[in-house]
Order: sequence, then C-alpha cells, then structure tokens
Amino acid sequence: MRWGPFMKILVFIDGSEHSFNAVKTAAQIAKGIGSLVTIVGIAPRYIDSEGIKSYKGEIKRETSLILEKAKKMMDELGVQTRVETLEDMSLFNAFNEIISFIKERGFDLLIIGSPSLSGLKKFFHRGIGRDLGTSLINKAPCSVLVVRS
Repeated sequence: MRWGPFMKILVFIDGSEHSFNAVKTAAQIAKGIGSLVTIVGIAPRYIDSEGIKSYKGEIKRETSLILEKAKKMMDELGVQTRVETLEDMSLFNAFNEIISFIKERGFDLLIIGSPSLSGLKKFFHRGIGRDLGTSLINKAPCSVLVVRS
C-alpha cells in the first residue's frame, strides 16, 4: 500500500499548453510519491439539433485524441494513469458536477492549468474556464494546484 499526502490526483486537460503543463506537473508529483493520476477531458452537453450533433461528435473525437496524447506522456514517464471523459456535462451545472466527481472518487489533489479564456469560450473547447477555474480553486473539496506556463 502506498502512503503519502496526494495519493489520488485529478488533472483536467483541454489540449492547451497550460493543461499539458499540468499533466507534466502531475507526473512529477506522482512519480515522486507513487500516486495514481486520473486525467479527465470534458465533452459538454449541447441542445439536440443536426448541426450540434455533428459538432458534439467532433468534440468527443478531439477530446479522445487529447487524452491519448496525455496518457502517452504519462506512460513514457512511467506514471500509473487513468483517462476519462466527462460527457454530457451541463454547461450551467458544470461546477457542481465536477465537485461531485471529485468527492465521489476521493481525489486528494486537483491540478489545473492556469485558466486563460473566459468561461463559455473555454467550456465549449472542453476546458476549465476562468470563472469555473476560480470557483474550483476556492471551493474544491481537495487541495488545488494551478500550473502556470
């Protein structure tokens, strides 16, 4: 059994340089203390229409590619990693859904890249926007590390 302050680390990734820096930081921490890292991408919920369904499929594919790249980085560094996609997350309830995810899984540390875009724009690009990032920093049920580039 492993012991340490941060045994279960969660990293949100959106494909930005900031989020990949968060993955690298998670790898450094995890490698040093033997933590398990879960990397999560977000595929938000959209109103059903033909054009939106096509866009939603594209977002899911892009999110999968981003997660594969992050997983490959972690594998190369020898870090035990899981990847997941939070699908159909409501735009207006994202904060509560993320907090519930953290609590249900018992994460000790949340690592996010420095949020740089505003809430709606960033959310629609699978990420943690400035407003959501600030809320998580202030109210997450675990420690939060913000990685600056």
